[in-house]
Amino acid sequence: MTKITAYAKIGIMLFISFFVSQFLTSEIFIYSTPRVRQDMKQYLATRFSEITNVKTLIARLFNGANTSDVQITEKQQEAHQKMISQSLQELEKVAFKDIAVGVKAKQNGSVSQTTYEIDKIKWIEYKYTRKNGEVITIRVPEGQNPPPQGAL
Repeated sequence: MTKITAYAKIGIMLFISFFVSQFLTSEIFIYSTPRVRQDMKQYLATRFSEITNVKTLIARLFNGANTSDVQITEKQQEAHQKMISQSLQELEKVAFKDIAVGVKAKQNGSVSQTTYEIDKIKWIEYKYTRKNGEVITIRVPEGQNPPPQGAL
């Protein structure tokens, strides 16, 4: 096998993998989340029939619409909202864990919540002088590095 053939095969595989990943993210997963559509079979059948329908294709070509555009129906929006509310209800049952002083978090599946209790965090104040001569004070949590002088 020559180098040209090997590079051609690699290029073709990259090209195919790009389009497969684009298809999966736009058609299979819901709103750029790791959750797969529950109505995937029905949705794909509908999308396939739209794409293979010649009249629809011609109308989209002449109207300038992209064939990969997906219109979100009210039913899909309601299903998404229901899924979010169920995840939040499940998250309410989980107890917070201390991450650091003044920082608590909890997670259930793909849903997480972080709470910052500002009054409990120990702060160190740093004074910086800007280029225009203005002196500002920055509070940084104890144990964290302050930003460099040039960043301000």
